Amino acid sequence: MSAIRTIAAVMILATLAACGPSERPKFKIKRASDFEPIMQPAPPPATTTDSAVTESAVSAGTDLTLVEVGGFSGSCDLTFSGINDQDVLALADASGLRGYRLAGIAIPPQTRAEAHAQLRSWLDKEEIGIEIEGSSPGIDRAVYVYRCSAKSMVNAELVRAGLAVVVDGPSLHRDALNRASMEALTAGRGVWGRKK
Repeated sequence: MSAIRTIAAVMILATLAACGPSERPKFKIKRASDFEPIMQPAPPPATTTDSAVTESAVSAGTDLTLVEVGGFSGSCDLTFSGINDQDVLALADASGLRGYRLAGIAIPPQTRAEAHAQLRSWLDKEEIGIEIEGSSPGIDRAVYVYRCSAKSMVNAELVRAGLAVVVDGPSLHRDALNRASMEALTAGRGVWGRKK
């Protein structure tokens, strides 16, 4: 029996010996010194939250106001002219009047009258800034509207008041809108009002 084992072991060794270096798997082992040193990424620039805001003036000699609200930094060069029954805001600047839809939200029919009244009270005689939703098609572009004196995003304020709901789809400010929606839901405001 031991002779059979010896013969089997010799055959296995002979088979392994027949495999030349070219048939063996090749591993390329690197030492730590072979790699580039790990570079620490630069820290991201400090950003403000949607409630922390700052304001600065543009260059001297202009009456244009620059406002920062959350991640938005833009000019306040528009004025409110009205809103139609399709929830399209008419905003005017030096070049004329243009229609805009509120990005990321929808106004339900049951709160439309109250939402329009609230928009008129917030935006009448107010300096307004807008941020255009990147993929906004059509003639009435989808925008985030900012009240410059209050330093707030109107889209989120409507949701927070329960007068609008967050819509599905990509949105530049999905997190801020969802936080506002949870706040309205928790407080039972507007469309989230509790039935008795």
